[in-house]
Amino acid sequence: CKDIDYIKGLPRKSSKAPTELQLQQQGRFALAIQTLQPITALLNEGFKGSKTTRASGYNLALQHLLNNAITGLYPNYSVDYTRMKISKGNLIKPSDIVMACDAGVLQLSWSTLVSRYGAFADDEITVLIYNPAKNIYLPAEGATRADGTLDLALPADYVGDTIHVFMFYTSRELIKRSESVYAGELVVV
Repeated sequence: CKDIDYIKGLPRKSSKAPTELQLQQQGRFALAIQTLQPITALLNEGFKGSKTTRASGYNLALQHLLNNAITGLYPNYSVDYTRMKISKGNLIKPSDIVMACDAGVLQLSWSTLVSRYGAFADDEITVLIYNPAKNIYLPAEGATRADGTLDLALPADYVGDTIHVFMFYTSRELIKRSESVYAGELVVV
């Protein structure tokens, strides 16, 4: 039961060598943590309101990543960024996304379609840029659904690197969110 506190002893290190299945699970888990830990605060916000359990947003994102976006065979696992989620909610998600990069500026555009049924003009866009070569995440905000465009200056040392871009909306009241979308990848020029 979740409402009952239990006291248990401290875990002890096993003297047995881990099985092949244990090594596989440890490898998947290590990659998932390495991928998501730098954006824990963003994940806790991105999954806020979608919790059906007492799990944190980070834990919900970790569960999704482990179940849907870790690919490959042990020990050569990788993340399928197209299946990674950084938010979940019931606002209408970004669509018709177009990306370009020119002189180190990421240019994004998206549909400005609004509706009283979950797509409001003043929904704020959150963009998450991931550079795997440098293992750096860059979150950005500063535009609304109605704006339809956002230009983001990227660090000069990103030139030549491949970046992955994710997007989601948050309501003006910061209560509702959309499910995140993977906008795609591109090489910074």
